[in-house]
Amino acid sequence: MLDYFDLVKQKLVFDKPDTIYMIDITYRRVDHRDNWVYPRTQYPVKWFCIKKTEDLDTVKPEVIALCEAMGARAYINTSPRYYLDNIRQACDNLKSDNFIHNKKELYIDKIGLYLGTCPSYDVKYTIDVDTKDIEYKQRVIDHIDSVEGNHDWYWFEIETNKGYHIYAKPFNTTGFKAAFPLTDIVENRGILLYFPQSLTKNE
Repeated sequence: MLDYFDLVKQKLVFDKPDTIYMIDITYRRVDHRDNWVYPRTQYPVKWFCIKKTEDLDTVKPEVIALCEAMGARAYINTSPRYYLDNIRQACDNLKSDNFIHNKKELYIDKIGLYLGTCPSYDVKYTIDVDTKDIEYKQRVIDHIDSVEGNHDWYWFEIETNKGYHIYAKPFNTTGFKAAFPLTDIVENRGILLYFPQSLTKNE
């Protein structure tokens, strides 16, 4: 079980009146390979909109209960967005020709995804280190330090069930993929908020 609620609370900044962060609970094939019979690799369970720090405490019991019951993970996107901009973007997407003419593709998760399509005003990178090798992780950090010439890019990191996620401010990615071909850098990816004990028992 991995619980990062307290850590994430320290990282959220509500410096604008309609700032929001979004939590999503996701049911993933990677956690249920032995009995996965569904066509897609993951399915949404529920979203939560966080408008103030205290909201994390409010939704935490429900998030944990859903994750444990369904064997799902919870993520939070720590790249903040404006609530009103997201609503406008969602409305524009929902009335688009592409959406209306493909009703057979109308899954409920499209609503949640559309609410996250508005660009963030504070973009973050996620470096997905998919190994528990601490020396490898340090080589990744040292490489970026050498390219940037400083350590200002670094925000924080967490341990995942398979390795580490390093969260960063945007930095120069030149030469990164050549040096670390198996390590991905993803923009505006959700941070692992909760990994359930029910999945840990199955590993």
